[in-house]
Amino acid sequence: MKYITIVLIVSCSAIALPWGSVSSGFEISPLAWEQGTHTPWSFYLAVGPRVFNDVFIRAKLSYPIPSMIIIGNQFCVGGEVEWLTRNPQTGFAVKTSAGASWCATWPENIIVILADGDTVEPPEPKPFDNASGTRYLALAGLGWRFEIGAIWLDLGLDHRRLSVSRFINNTKVIEDFSFTGPHFGISTELFF
Repeated sequence: MKYITIVLIVSCSAIALPWGSVSSGFEISPLAWEQGTHTPWSFYLAVGPRVFNDVFIRAKLSYPIPSMIIIGNQFCVGGEVEWLTRNPQTGFAVKTSAGASWCATWPENIIVILADGDTVEPPEPKPFDNASGTRYLALAGLGWRFEIGAIWLDLGLDHRRLSVSRFINNTKVIEDFSFTGPHFGISTELFF
């Protein structure tokens, strides 16, 4: 009888916890590399199940806003593990997360699909045309927890190993470079 009581208590407390989460927000990372700095930014969506206690495994998509004007300059697909280290029902909360993804980025912050025509001004020189590769992200989030969700301020470290396509003396060159820098983000998260 004692074992049945323990199993019931554990299973009831596990059922009371949320079984998944979804979050959406904005992220930006000023990254240093051999040619200076590059600041990729975008919006993101992450969703996934709770594995146990306050640990979630989530798929994560970082994307620019697609329309006649593309706003943002990165696209990433990957995953992360999130742990709510301080998780009250309501009040101040803390989380940590670590993840990896495949990422593509480009220097323009806004791309206009339909242009009015050519301008007489010379094009602004770009450090590279595009870059793609692996992104590693480690974050700590400070926020406020509500019964069904939370608001987060994410701070962390963004490290990328990207294959960079650029022109040197009118010759296209593809080289691997490391990009590293701080990461900032704001987001909302719903638990279900």
